[in-house]
Amino acid sequence: MTQSTTAVPSQLPKGLVGSRCIANIKIAGEEFNCLLDTGSQVTTIPVSFYNQHFADQPVKPLRDLLQVEGAAGQVVPYLGYVEMVVTFPREFLGADFDVSTLALVVPDDKAHQSQVLIGMNTLEPLYNHHLGSDFSNFQPTANGYRAVLQLLQIRHQQQQKGCDGVVRLASKSPVLIPAGRTTVVDGSIPTNMLSPGQWALVEHSASPLPGGLCVKNYLIMLPSHSHKKIPVILSNESDQDVTIPPLSTIAELAVSPQILSHSMSTSCSPSESPRINLKLNFGESPIPPE
Repeated sequence: MTQSTTAVPSQLPKGLVGSRCIANIKIAGEEFNCLLDTGSQVTTIPVSFYNQHFADQPVKPLRDLLQVEGAAGQVVPYLGYVEMVVTFPREFLGADFDVSTLALVVPDDKAHQSQVLIGMNTLEPLYNHHLGSDFSNFQPTANGYRAVLQLLQIRHQQQQKGCDGVVRLASKSPVLIPAGRTTVVDGSIPTNMLSPGQWALVEHSASPLPGGLCVKNYLIMLPSHSHKKIPVILSNESDQDVTIPPLSTIAELAVSPQILSHSMSTSCSPSESPRINLKLNFGESPIPPE
């Protein structure tokens, strides 16, 4: 009787483990090695990091409005969130970029107790800031930085599809939308969208907004080239205040090909008015067809 054995390799096979992108980022005036994680939607800091560097800043509760999943679908608990400013190194994007962001405070991980994870809620505003700077063509030399930058570029291009342009929060600091309130905020539109006299539709973004905020759709006449800001109507229908990170996407802009004004429709004579035959199916609705 023979017994077959499987040889165990003496070292890990090549290509089994990829590299991580670690960046030397300034937080609260100190430099830390942080993980740039494009697979995470949120930025997280361990409780030990919070106690050491943000103990004087209260943790703002979310009351289970957000569910965070980690590896293998495991739910990641959190205490709440804090506001902080992070500074990315010039080796990444060609210059030092400051980004105001929100970070979840999570329990310490045994393997990486003091490591801060920088997620997409911070990286996307950073990339938008980078695109509007004089360093938009900068290419980093480090492989990890190049991989992150390429993925951010792909994500940005995907968001552009299906709409004529995106509207971003014009404020460089977080904006608070009170619970149960509808607020008008300033949005910034791309320069190539500026066409005085052109009508456009401001509508809800394909990307979910923080805290389930809703955009009130409306028509607007695009401003002149000297003014890049337009109003965006945001409604917070929850019972919790919602904070929007700076420079984040808050709406989409769709240029309307044709607007039929009320004066045009009423100026036609009855014989010239087009007849529109609509067949409406209200299903089980109690509303009569009339």
